[in-house]
Amino acid sequence: MARSKTYISESNITDGLNSPSKILKILGIIVLIWFLVSLIKGFFVTVESWFVGVKYRFWKIDYNELMPWLHIVTPVLDEVKLVNVRVKTINYKWQMDIPDNYKEWIINKPAITVLDKRWLPISVELTVLYQLKQTEAAETIEKYWFLWDEKLVNPTVREVVRDIMWWYEAENVPEKRQEIADKIKSSLQEKFKNSVVNLVDVQLRNIELPARVKEKILQVQIAKQEAEKQKYELEKAKVEAQTRKVRAEAEAEAKIERAKWEAESIKLKAEAQAEANRKLSNSITPNLIKYKFIEKWNGQLPKIIWWNGQILNIPGDILKF
Repeated sequence: MARSKTYISESNITDGLNSPSKILKILGIIVLIWFLVSLIKGFFVTVESWFVGVKYRFWKIDYNELMPWLHIVTPVLDEVKLVNVRVKTINYKWQMDIPDNYKEWIINKPAITVLDKRWLPISVELTVLYQLKQTEAAETIEKYWFLWDEKLVNPTVREVVRDIMWWYEAENVPEKRQEIADKIKSSLQEKFKNSVVNLVDVQLRNIELPARVKEKILQVQIAKQEAEKQKYELEKAKVEAQTRKVRAEAEAEAKIERAKWEAESIKLKAEAQAEANRKLSNSITPNLIKYKFIEKWNGQLPKIIWWNGQILNIPGDILKF
């Protein structure tokens, strides 16, 4: 018995796919798969690093923040908002340029303009680094929404800078720069100590003074430099005069010492000569004179020419011993 062969034509396949029931079944399967995937996915929420999750249930906030990890939630009933808790930077500066590597955690704002003790305008440029505390994220969102930078940090920074600069006069600001920087930092640390924000660092960049104040400071600096120069020249002249005085005194002392030495030398020579003369005088006796005379005598009687031209012979008793 021969098997019967069933031939399915292309038209039959096309007709089957184009039938409304078949299309509805395929769409139903796709919708079901999408629903199942969405349902399964809705049970899980991933909180990445540098973020915390704030969960809402029936539009009521849950104060137990979701730390970075994979969390299970109830689909439809729960809504999770991710809050960035990385370190943020606010730059208060004149140039409002945005760098190429601009990120949402880098905020640029105009320099803070305040008044000094005499109501002169001063512009302060500084950088503030801060971080939202992870355990305070839910409370922060409830109180400030996602605008805690504008509603909390920025007003506090401006208030502190204004209050501190009020106690200084513009012309004294340059020499008090480090003191001002320390006060701003310590004051902000005190302000944020019990808040939802953790202050990381404060860096004072620049303090721009009014033009007339800068001109006055420049004149004062020039005057101080001139005074320092004159003081230096005066000190130099005093040192040179003292040096000449010391050199003259040294030369005078040297001359005195040399004169004393020469006088002492002459005295010693005189004393030595006198002593020699004394000894010579004590050593000359009449017998020695006779001896020396006889020693030098050549056997002839000496003659002495007297002043009156007469020749005087030596008396004979001189030759007696």
